[in-house]
Amino acid sequence: MVLYEGMEEKSLKALGEIEFLKKYTGILMHDHETAMYHFGTGHGGCNVHLLRYLKKNTEETGNSWSGKMSGLLRCFVHFICRDGKYMRWQTVERERGERQKC
Repeated sequence: MVLYEGMEEKSLKALGEIEFLKKYTGILMHDHETAMYHFGTGHGGCNVHLLRYLKKNTEETGNSWSGKMSGLLRCFVHFICRDGKYMRWQTVERERGERQKC
């Protein structure tokens, strides 16, 4: 489920006015906005945001580890469960035929 809420600011006060967030008791996937840690019972990071952070680190510092970690993250193969059977789902890069050395 995805929730988009139009608001002028992403402050704790503004987020606290969203009825869904006040009542939600599951894991929230978000961009690590610190105010979001006041809601839900668990938190996870969005892979797109992680890739952006890693790319920025590589570009700004020249660190090789962040480029390698980005490559590893892109190589992950995910599995989804449908009707009790696990189905393989590959990253977008592989679906497009782009080659990634894993």
